[in-house]
Amino acid sequence: MTKEDAKEVENVNIRELAFGGDGVATRSNGKVVFVPLTAVGDRVSISIVEDKKDFSRGNIQALIKAGASRVVSPCEAFSRQKCGGCSWLHVSLEGQRLALETQVK
Repeated sequence: MTKEDAKEVENVNIRELAFGGDGVATRSNGKVVFVPLTAVGDRVSISIVEDKKDFSRGNIQALIKAGASRVVSPCEAFSRQKCGGCSWLHVSLEGQRLALETQVK
């Protein structure tokens, strides 16, 4: 499946942040899906843009419910994914600390 073929839409809950900043959720078929620009606790509608044997990648179609750690990014370029320099500007400082602690453990 290529990005141009993205048709499958599903609602998921983001349970943690992966190394690099993508949110991690589990699809209805049990497969892990990585979703950029999400925060722990977010409920999002996603379209699947890449479907591999062991995992999928999705893009947000709609933010259904924001998680407690979601904040508005102070950088205009971040929301348009233009520079790529920052991964977690949409996550509170405490949310970032918890995510990094979880990754280290």
